[in-house]
Amino acid sequence: MNKPKIILSLVLPIVILLSAIVKSEYQVRSGETWVFKIGAYDPRHLLKGQYLRFQVLWDWEKDGESRIVKNNSSCLCLMKKQGTVKVSNAQCESISENCDGFIRNKYLSRLEKYYIPENRGKVLEEKIRNKKAEIVLAINTNGYPVIKNMLIDGQPLEEGVE
Repeated sequence: MNKPKIILSLVLPIVILLSAIVKSEYQVRSGETWVFKIGAYDPRHLLKGQYLRFQVLWDWEKDGESRIVKNNSSCLCLMKKQGTVKVSNAQCESISENCDGFIRNKYLSRLEKYYIPENRGKVLEEKIRNKKAEIVLAINTNGYPVIKNMLIDGQPLEEGVE
């Protein structure tokens, strides 16, 4: 093997990894912050380690509307009202002026689990069962959400679990 191929085979994986990290950091820092309540916890997996599996408890705008439309052209319209975030189904192409933000439905599956430090699993499990839990999302202008943090009783996970 010649020297340029060896160098390329060593440098390319590092460049790809660094670009993924930079992209994620940019998303977290540039996206608008939204907070949602979560429920349905499942904190352990034998092969994948400690994580919290949860379901976002959407606060629906209309009483009868309580299901997410499952197709790639649909979005959740987010509206800030009296200190809460109301959601409704909408077509992504026609997000109305009434929406303060939106999440593309095709990205919602990314909002199901949050990895936590191994040594905090038991303590966190106990606290989560007894307290209010929320996730903080950073959502960019294209409707792509990233979990920024988790709040336990209004405190960031790092502070709430000791």
